[in-house]
Amino acid sequence: MTLWDVQNWELNKIIWDSEVKEIILSTNSGQIGVLPNHAPIATAIDIGILRIRLNDQWLTMALMGGFARIGNNEITVLVNDAEKSIDIDPHSILGSTLACITKKEDKSSPNDPLIDVVNQMR
Repeated sequence: MTLWDVQNWELNKIIWDSEVKEIILSTNSGQIGVLPNHAPIATAIDIGILRIRLNDQWLTMALMGGFARIGNNEITVLVNDAEKSIDIDPHSILGSTLACITKKEDKSSPNDPLIDVVNQMR
């Protein structure tokens, strides 16, 4: 299979630049899989996951919206923010989520289903 070049940019820095076999992008109209020799397109990127296949491994990144340009076996992704999955601390995310939900508890009615789910998790 032909390899092709992917560049992932976050406003003022390159976060990823490598040859890959396949990528899967989250667009505003759903997910799109891109292989070598893909038809040229430009698309808006939604908040979601970017999956990159390198040989037999997959790398994932969280993207915070942006744009992608595909053509000539190159793809350039320009995003507002991006985070490699290996750099994301799940405990930190869970703690932040619970803190937000706790704030919501203070303002919610006692019959809020989200609060019920959180209370079951505790």
